[in-house]
Amino acid sequence: MCALHRKWLWCALGCSAVSPLFAVAAVSAAPTQQSTFSEVVKPSDSITIPALTCPQGAYLESGDHSPGRLVPRGVQVSEPGGVGVTIGEADWERLPTGSYAKGTRPGSATNWDPTAAHEVTVTLHCTTDLAKAARQSERLGPRG
Repeated sequence: MCALHRKWLWCALGCSAVSPLFAVAAVSAAPTQQSTFSEVVKPSDSITIPALTCPQGAYLESGDHSPGRLVPRGVQVSEPGGVGVTIGEADWERLPTGSYAKGTRPGSATNWDPTAAHEVTVTLHCTTDLAKAARQSERLGPRG
């Protein structure tokens, strides 16, 4: 059996040196940032997925990174199969232009396989570009 482990990873992608000719494009492009939680779930066990937050000034992307799952926009769930993941709501920050998802509230993961442990990874795809960020809609409510 795999040992129970937790690992947290923060990274910023898209930061690279650019020539002066491309400086304007580099300034206007918002880097993609990620926050990740990963844990091995024992057979027939459940874990709590902690609340996850984008880095300061960044918000969840509005894209659907986990089609078919009930998780907030900008959240990607990766697992080999047999693990049910629930993250019911985003955590919102009110700005003058609207409310934007800055992270998630706690969730849970259940490994339905009675014989093998499985790793589940939850990744937040974050952006500093409000035009690409998940914005709360009165019609859709807290899930965005």
